[in-house]
Amino acid sequence: MTQTLSEIFAGGNAILNRAGDYDIAEYGDGRVEGGVSSGNRQAWHGLLNLRPEELLTMETAFEAYPPAGLPVHKEEIYTKDGILIPNKWVTIREDRVPLGVVGNKFKVFQNRSITELATDIMDLSGAGIETMVNTRSGARFFVVFRIPKSIRIAGLDEEEINLFLMLSNGHDGSAPLRADVTPVRAVCENSQVYAIKTAPRSYVLRHTSAMDGRVNEIRRALDIAFTYTEALEATGNAMVTQKLRGSDFTAFLNKLVSLPEDQESRAFTMRKKTQDGIRSLYAGAENLEYVRGTRWAALQAVTEWNDHYMGSRETSTGTSDENRFERIIEGDKASLPNRALALLT
Repeated sequence: MTQTLSEIFAGGNAILNRAGDYDIAEYGDGRVEGGVSSGNRQAWHGLLNLRPEELLTMETAFEAYPPAGLPVHKEEIYTKDGILIPNKWVTIREDRVPLGVVGNKFKVFQNRSITELATDIMDLSGAGIETMVNTRSGARFFVVFRIPKSIRIAGLDEEEINLFLMLSNGHDGSAPLRADVTPVRAVCENSQVYAIKTAPRSYVLRHTSAMDGRVNEIRRALDIAFTYTEALEATGNAMVTQKLRGSDFTAFLNKLVSLPEDQESRAFTMRKKTQDGIRSLYAGAENLEYVRGTRWAALQAVTEWNDHYMGSRETSTGTSDENRFERIIEGDKASLPNRALALLT
């Protein structure tokens, strides 16, 4: 049964973060085909098959949701008159579901193959699959592994951050193969995808390249369990000891979201709404109780606004909710949380 966002947060439905009860797939609204989730945790859209295991093996995940493991291949395209359309191919799933139109150079990366790749990349005791999901009628796919390492800012249980490796794949020519290290803050349900210093957290492989032999290359690019974790923990521990109150917070907010002079303009209205929203979260959000009045709390307030309140526009490649999901996962350096991080550190 479909739920509202408030019901999601109140009920504790989760996909990625077991501790924080945060459904990262909520922004796949509209075109989720299906998938599987560990720990009997259902997503807000109610479309996932459930397994009782805390973490899943690759075979268990594909057994629970077979469409995700069906092979995909390219077929030539013809007009109604039987004339071949040059340089265009349609990607077809084994059950004859068409997924997209691609060019000559497009290489199909099978979902099973990239999941095996993730297993090889992880190679860590205690790692396992949290969730595996098909979106856009099977044209998009992502699988999420839990990294068996977490950090606590200032040693607080309330500020625990878990880490995940998410591999996403596309069969319609609109998305590369991505590997992302995605930290999710437990209590406030924020996705911590910050461009912290030089710590790598993503790797992109175009569908015109070969995937074979890339495991070590991707491992080096992501540096999964060490560089990003250490940088995030050091940054958080420094920020949580630095006070930010009164006029200092106002000055930060004005730099982050500057207000235009024309108070009657739409830009002024939208930016003032953003300022007021962040200020309200910073001052009153329950999940910031133990860190309130610090630079870390200010960053969390910005991130929560970005993840749960700031909208995204619909485009030719996705709905507003899907684009919002991708914005959160990809963590653009120009995003609101990353600009906030730059101002606060």
